[in-house]
Amino acid sequence: MFLRDETGLELAGGTTARAFGRAAVPYQVPSRIDGLRDALSRVGSRDWWRGLATCTALCAATWMLAPDFRPLVGAVPAPLAGAEWDESRALAISPLALGADTGRHMAANDLVAPLAEAPERPSVDLSATLGEGDALDRVLMRAGVGRNDAEAAAALVSQAVDPADIKAGTRIALTLGRRADRTVARPLEALDFRARFDLRLALTRTAMGLRVI
Repeated sequence: MFLRDETGLELAGGTTARAFGRAAVPYQVPSRIDGLRDALSRVGSRDWWRGLATCTALCAATWMLAPDFRPLVGAVPAPLAGAEWDESRALAISPLALGADTGRHMAANDLVAPLAEAPERPSVDLSATLGEGDALDRVLMRAGVGRNDAEAAAALVSQAVDPADIKAGTRIALTLGRRADRTVARPLEALDFRARFDLRLALTRTAMGLRVI
């Protein structure tokens, strides 16, 4: 490429360039010492004994710093008896299977008078079912309606629908009113049932007697 007799040309070219080598890697001092060694690795060596001593020191420190677990002593109240038991039981709720006999039970005083008989309810709601081949008036009388009211109700129903069209199994809702005494039947206050799929009848008592509404 170059002639030998040319001055300075022997120093030209990339062959005389200074070569760049690898940077020297400095020796790194380990920043930590492996104090815990594998217990099955190099048994009996200096590192093994150092790991055993470290493990023993950690176990001893844990045992020394562990809190002292002692049982907590709690005060147990004395069992109730006498008037205290009665007062606490009045505040409790007992199951219905035991009669629900909770609360305070007061003794009878001069204001309490015995009753000859328990008072009746002012009205009673009943439900009757029409049987196969049964008549409406007989169903009402079996439910507790008087004969006159049962026949009057059956007559009003027959004016709106043929009794033969009322299917067996029809449920009839009844409301019986207050009666004068226990020897007579309760008066029929209201009657409600579905005579057909597209017809619902309801009877109620007015000042003039039973009426269809």
